[in-house]
Amino acid sequence: MEKQRIYNLSLLVLGVVVVLASTALIFLTIFGPIRKMPNTTKLNSSDLKFYSKTVFMLIMISLAVLFMVAGGMMIATSFVQKDWMCLLSYIVIGLGVMCAFSFGVYFAVTYGSFVKTTNTSLKTLAHWEDIFDCCGWNEYRSMPPCASASGSTSRITCKTVTKPIAGASLQNLIVGFSFFLLLVVGIIFIYLIGGSLNSNAGYNKLDQ
Repeated sequence: MEKQRIYNLSLLVLGVVVVLASTALIFLTIFGPIRKMPNTTKLNSSDLKFYSKTVFMLIMISLAVLFMVAGGMMIATSFVQKDWMCLLSYIVIGLGVMCAFSFGVYFAVTYGSFVKTTNTSLKTLAHWEDIFDCCGWNEYRSMPPCASASGSTSRITCKTVTKPIAGASLQNLIVGFSFFLLLVVGIIFIYLIGGSLNSNAGYNKLDQ
């Protein structure tokens, strides 16, 4: 019984931490690096819309809500130690684990691609120039071959324009993997609580 109390208290504290962290994530999404991302009509209607501020905000706020629900399930399970509650928590938190890991990997790949890209490595550079109104990636190139008249006038590179996207991707991959670890620990505690419930049920049968 003493171990079960420790598991319940640990799960309760972890659930509160996850809920608070999810709330902080919503504020970070609204006021953090994502706020500085490009969000033009041209970008939102193009095939590069997944790099827009709108899409990044929708993804992260949706994840924050899912993580908040997962944290709430941890808190509920710490009070309601029933097999059905543990099963429901497995489903919700398991979904959170998969989403956190998947988007962590997605943003890691996105961040890596922005860091490694050069003028010569990006085959669709002209398309990026047109959508983001820039010229060249890490080095300015004149028009032609630059595909953006406004980019040629401002002499701004695509790496400069997309720097907020790289910064937001770095933030999101850290957030994704952090929540992944928190939720995995939550599943472990729920597993331990479920094991304690089964053990106690076995002892009760023996006593009878």
